[in-house]
Amino acid sequence: MAVDFRFGSWEVDVKAREMRNAARTVRLERKAMGVLAEIARVAPEVMTSEELLERVWPDVIVGESALYRVVAVLRKELGDDSRNPTYIESIPRTGYRLIVPVEAGAQLADVGPERPPPARRELGRIPVWIDYVSRRSRSALPAFASDVGRYLGWTCGAFRIIRNLPESGGAALWYVMLDIERSATRLLIRWELQRGERQELISSGEHAEPVDGYQVRYARIAELVAEAVSQAIARQRRTDWHDGRLDAEPSYWDMVLLGDAYRSMDPQQIRARENLLVRAIEGWPDLAPAHAAYANLMSWKLVNGVCEDPRATLDAMREHAVAAMDLDAQDPYVLSRCGAAFSRTGTHDEGVELCRRAFALAPSTVARDALAMALCFAGAPEEAIDHYRELLQTMPAGHAFQYGKLAVALAQCGRLNEALGHAERAVVHFPKDYFCWALTANLKAQLGDPAGARSAFQRARELMPALAPDTFATGVARTYGRTPAQREWLTAGFALLEPSPS
Repeated sequence: MAVDFRFGSWEVDVKAREMRNAARTVRLERKAMGVLAEIARVAPEVMTSEELLERVWPDVIVGESALYRVVAVLRKELGDDSRNPTYIESIPRTGYRLIVPVEAGAQLADVGPERPPPARRELGRIPVWIDYVSRRSRSALPAFASDVGRYLGWTCGAFRIIRNLPESGGAALWYVMLDIERSATRLLIRWELQRGERQELISSGEHAEPVDGYQVRYARIAELVAEAVSQAIARQRRTDWHDGRLDAEPSYWDMVLLGDAYRSMDPQQIRARENLLVRAIEGWPDLAPAHAAYANLMSWKLVNGVCEDPRATLDAMREHAVAAMDLDAQDPYVLSRCGAAFSRTGTHDEGVELCRRAFALAPSTVARDALAMALCFAGAPEEAIDHYRELLQTMPAGHAFQYGKLAVALAQCGRLNEALGHAERAVVHFPKDYFCWALTANLKAQLGDPAGARSAFQRARELMPALAPDTFATGVARTYGRTPAQREWLTAGFALLEPSPS
């Protein structure tokens, strides 16, 4: 074993991610070795939590809970005690340091977390500058802008939050301008999304709500703004790409975002998504997000019955999910996508656990949605309903997918009237969702409206011509029905859909 540095009784090989003493050899996960190498590099000085997060998680924004977990892993392997430390000392509200002498076995200044060469780090991450205008309640704006940036970064690693605006701006730069107006009874938040040196206006929005005393949930509103901004940027990038307005080939993150975005059930659209993700994987096989997005897409194809070879599709899903987790098991985007993929394909406990970890690291709407979906797949709709209701309050009104997903969870609980109400809202807002039309048909049939049920299922068939009530019922029962009662509520209406013999 090569020795990059020694501390106490331990010798460390950073590249192999191993440390050893006279008693044993320990192989560390990538992020744990990154943290250990960084605090060893500056020992005995303190490295702040912010510096550690920036250096060890350079391409994704995570909360300090990710750092706490990694330090806890290190302490466990070292046999250290946080209250009476031998190796790693916590400095409250500051960071961490090694309190034993460090001896360099190589050039310790060069030791750090493994990173791709500089040219490989040009991945097309989208630079975003968040600023605010000066009006009343100005004291709230800096913290609010910081919250928007944090939630935007949590959405996925495609976004790079710029803290120091370049003098020349840049054609690729996106600007988010925020404004807050608050009176004794009302809070109004406005935002604009602009692009490029000319600051072309791409979208804008506002959020108003009554003020109840001094309690204002700025963090919740920041999440809503970040969600709207991320959707607007992704939508504009998709439009630019499909219209041929991008100056070059799509970047890694363009391919991930385009490949991971649902557009329709059209086979050509599905193939285009799959091809983009394959290109991203082939170009950057050592990066986890495209593997995770591909695994997620394969699982989606399986449960929707749009794959030619189910066994090969399942094998591809598992191969890329395992590859993604091996490359980066701490990226919230990777965790949530792999968790959804495992949950859809029957590995429910692991899927829920991965989604819980993603939500703990980055409690965004994206992570909450993945967790709620995994809970439904696992047959735990009560907790899923709580998450979906929170999503409906946080996300822009009329978000069709949340109405449809909430309808599934309510149906799993036997709350059929409530489920039908949300399924009907879903098809109003998103009339091309064949699944919600079929779910509406099942619920109407069970609630005594056979004509309405047949009409809804006919609409689903127009969107998915090969759809048949019995095969669809079998798929829904297999995917969501963990108990006999759940299978009954989710599928009983399909038996009533065939026209009566004359």
